[in-house]
Amino acid sequence: STGQSQLESGVKLTHATSDLLRKIAAGVLGGLAERVKPGEKHQSS
Repeated sequence: STGQSQLESGVKLTHATSDLLRKIAAGVLGGLAERVKPGEKHQSS
C-alpha cells in the first residue's frame, strides 16, 4: 500500500507546516507588538 504511506507522510507534512506557520505568525505578531510600544515612546520623547 504505497498510497497509504504517501497519505501518512502528506498528513505529517501538513501538520508540520501548519505548526511552523503558527509559530511564524506568533513571532511576527509578537515582534510587531514589541516594535509599536517603543515606537510610541520614541515619538513622545
